[in-house]
Amino acid sequence: MLCAATSTPADCTRAEQLKATALERFGYLLNFSPQYDAIYLQWMLALYASDRDPVLYRLAADNARNAASRAPNPEGLYLLSWNGQTLPSQYAAPGMLQTQAATTSLFAWLAVYPAPG
Repeated sequence: MLCAATSTPADCTRAEQLKATALERFGYLLNFSPQYDAIYLQWMLALYASDRDPVLYRLAADNARNAASRAPNPEGLYLLSWNGQTLPSQYAAPGMLQTQAATTSLFAWLAVYPAPG
């Protein structure tokens, strides 16, 4: 987005470096806490809309598939981490709406952006 706004080679180079650093630092299948991971993926999808890098869309789509299969609790609510474990209390109190909302927001954000062709 910085690159698109300024179109200067230095800003475009820096933007690519930031993207590479984020992908390396946070990994591929995210497992911190849904409310944080969903925000990160929302912005990676926004970047995908700008630079059309299919890696960014696949990152979000693969995390959504992982969450859809592992995050539901026995009642079908997305209250677990995306690896299927109970979230540590420092990240979410049991049954928090934001945990469910974060996971479902990822599904919604994927619907906003067309998959790579």
